[in-house]
Parts: sequence; C-alpha cells; structure tokens
Amino acid sequence: PVELKFDYTDRELAFLAATYTNTGEHAHATELFERALAIEEEALGPWNPHVGQTSHNLGVTYLDIGNVAKAKPLIDELPVVHVVSFEAMRAEWL
Repeated sequence: PVELKFDYTDRELAFLAATYTNTGEHAHATELFERALAIEEEALGPWNPHVGQTSHNLGVTYLDIGNVAKAKPLIDELPVVHVVSFEAMRAEWL
C-alpha cells in the first residue's frame, strides 16, 4: 500500500480554484492554485500527475488574465510530467 503524505487539502484548494476560474475570479483562483501546487510538490514530488495537472490549470488561469510569460512554462511541462510518471509506474509493474 502507498502511504500518502497529504490530506487532500491540495485537491480541495484546486477544486475551489477551478470554481473561481469558471466564475471569472482569476485573482482568487491563481492564489489557490499556487497554494495547492506548493502542497502537492512538497508531498508528492514534482513528477506526480496531480502536480502536473494543478500546474497546468494554474498556467491556463495565467493565460486567462493575459500573463503568457508565467503561463507558458507551466503548460509546457504537463506532457513531461505525464511521461515521467508513466515511466515510473511502468517500472513498478515490470
């Protein structure tokens, strides 16, 4: 069994951030995505799919407010995170 190092606060923050994004409250969304991302990176490491998804969602929120410079690196790293996490899972299966 895998021992989780977090209590799902990160997911709750990310869901709330997505709600703020959908209602156009991007300042609140950005703050919550950043907090969720910090928790996930510390608890799960940078290559976890949850980290990649939250990072991507933060990037999309930055795009929504026109901050391409902050958005691009966050969006560009999502495919890399998924490849690295898949390779790690595959290694465990073999």
